[in-house]
Amino acid sequence: MAPEPVTAERVYATLKSAVLGGRFPPRSLLVTQSIADEYGTSISPVRDSMQRLVGEGMLEPQPNGGFRVPDLSKKDLRDLYVWHEQLVRLALSDRGDPEAFETIDIDERDLLEPATIAEATAAWFEAIAGRTSNREIRGALGRASDRLHYVRICEGRVLKGLAEELLLMRQRAVAGGHRTLRDAVGAYHRRRLRRIPLIHAALHDPD
Repeated sequence: MAPEPVTAERVYATLKSAVLGGRFPPRSLLVTQSIADEYGTSISPVRDSMQRLVGEGMLEPQPNGGFRVPDLSKKDLRDLYVWHEQLVRLALSDRGDPEAFETIDIDERDLLEPATIAEATAAWFEAIAGRTSNREIRGALGRASDRLHYVRICEGRVLKGLAEELLLMRQRAVAGGHRTLRDAVGAYHRRRLRRIPLIHAALHDPD
């Protein structure tokens, strides 16, 4: 019997939020029964949710039938950053209304914790994705951003000036400077590519 839709969506949303937030960091094994017990539901919606997250690249199946949060090697991390930048540039190639960026409120005073910085970054790139009429680009950029969410939390622990970086990109976007915005996006990704070892270490040693 298929899981009840409301329960299935609740389990999926809760589990995805936990993975995005780093409750289950890379290499973590997820025990279906344990999560079902914690969420107060049967195994079926938990298993279905895990399969959905496998399709999104957030989990990977294990030979014993369980699931694991994928590990990220330095090369994997580099590839993911490069892929994300390529998708952002594709989205920016469809020039929309610069006023769309004005709805994204980035206040440096609120960006004091790695988690809030990661959330603001996700909202920023979601705004860029929303400018393109190409649904495939929007979907791919959203999935890449999700896979980078915990990485961004780790960035907040080891990189400085992330709030200023977001504010600069927003300023250039609202001003309508398409070329300067593309330059800022390029600088954003180059900075992270240069610091792959540092970010990778934080990713695997959250303390």
